[in-house]
Amino acid sequence: MMPCTVCVKINDRLNINGELCTVKYIGSIPAWPNTVAYGVEWDHDRRGKNNGSLQGVTYFSTTDNRTSGSFIKEKALLSTMIQGISFEEALLMKYGDNRTRSSDIKYKFGSKETEAYGFERLNESNSNFSQLKSITLSQTNINKATNPDIQDSMVFNNLFTSVRYLDLSFNLFSDINEVYRILTRFPCVKTLVLSGNCFPVLKIDDESFKFPQVKEISLARCKLKNNDLGEILTVFPSLEIIDLSCNFLTDLTVIQSSWKQLNISGNMFSKIPAQLLTKGSSLTHIEVSNNKITGLDGLPTNEKIESLRVDANNIQNWNEIDRCNNVFPNLRTLWVQKNPIVEPDTQANFYSTIARISSLTCVNGTPINEELRKEAELYFISQVLSGQIHLDDHYRDHNDSSVWEHLVKKHKIDTKATRSEMRPRNFLDAEMSDLTIVYGSHSEKIPILKSIGVRFLKTLLRHKLHLPGSSSSSIKLQYSVREDATRHEFRYEFSPLALYNIEESTVYVNT
Repeated sequence: MMPCTVCVKINDRLNINGELCTVKYIGSIPAWPNTVAYGVEWDHDRRGKNNGSLQGVTYFSTTDNRTSGSFIKEKALLSTMIQGISFEEALLMKYGDNRTRSSDIKYKFGSKETEAYGFERLNESNSNFSQLKSITLSQTNINKATNPDIQDSMVFNNLFTSVRYLDLSFNLFSDINEVYRILTRFPCVKTLVLSGNCFPVLKIDDESFKFPQVKEISLARCKLKNNDLGEILTVFPSLEIIDLSCNFLTDLTVIQSSWKQLNISGNMFSKIPAQLLTKGSSLTHIEVSNNKITGLDGLPTNEKIESLRVDANNIQNWNEIDRCNNVFPNLRTLWVQKNPIVEPDTQANFYSTIARISSLTCVNGTPINEELRKEAELYFISQVLSGQIHLDDHYRDHNDSSVWEHLVKKHKIDTKATRSEMRPRNFLDAEMSDLTIVYGSHSEKIPILKSIGVRFLKTLLRHKLHLPGSSSSSIKLQYSVREDATRHEFRYEFSPLALYNIEESTVYVNT
């Protein structure tokens, strides 16, 4: 018989050979009739072999019916599991000083009992608890607040008012109330990291638990579902930054008006929750990467949102990008790559994103300066005029101006142009030049805006002709005017094409 200190119960969180799991079943299975079998759900699906069922019999259920479960024999489990310890033990082991006697703490790794030692060698800067501003105890196998075998607790007989940051991520808590009991001793903590803790028990057991001092919390990879959030958020009524990434959320049933930054990436959302954008919301940053979002339809206008990450979703229509002008009129930063509409990740799609949303100053991590914006907008205009891009004017910004109306007004192409006037391909003949482009044996005629510069023409041709190289600086252009076969150099890189009077002329491309 193993001593009771290593008895394993349903819902216990275990560390087995460095992999975290939750005990879901203890009993027998036909394959092992003479030993106790433990059914566990691994935090990492790759470790699993089944969903808790064997040969048609369900012994336990895994989250979302995933194949993250497996069965382990009792002897194998007890010989490979790492015994959980208390927060106090972990704290003393990492931040204790030479006044802490090694005989004060005993802990187990598997079946081997070991005494803590070496506190006298710890850095002096960590030796005084009262001076600590940050405590990081990630991956230290904590499963409870205190150890009842330790008398005269150094931790829970004191308050630690200097600590602002507390990291308890990837530990072995089964009951979230153990975390709350720890927090009662840290009244000034602003940032709490609980990521990687999958709490089987979330129900509050003490109504006095309230921590308004906590402004930022991370609950990534906690296997949370929609109904789990309510229990947690009542304890933290004043959050401003919340990370709920990589869970199993499909909606947000509880939202706090104090939130300023929200990360719900890596969940199962099919749309951005509209309640996030109500007038009372304080949100300025939203991350919804790696979900199943197809668009922004049905969302109210929100002028506070400055940053949106919607990359790696399922947006397939440029109209949804155009909606940003109305839904997020003050959007500055957008991440949109790895959506079907911008795949492959070409410069043309990058330019199109910039041109369609006039407020952006950063796209996919790239700062947008005035020169880059002008280049992108002129490229976009030329593609629309040549029929390469279809633009739907149905989507308008908060000033009731369409993307096209904004662009033609800004670049003074034709302030009276409308979409109905634009359909005839020659309605802007005064603004266009039909250039014959020659590259090697390839020749084709392309309509080009006279107002674009030589440098931008190189960029356009690099993408149009799939020229080698990652920049336009290596491209050499020459032109001949009408019937004159003499080739001339473009002398000024940033001068508009109109300066060279090359209507219906030939441009020669060399790399």
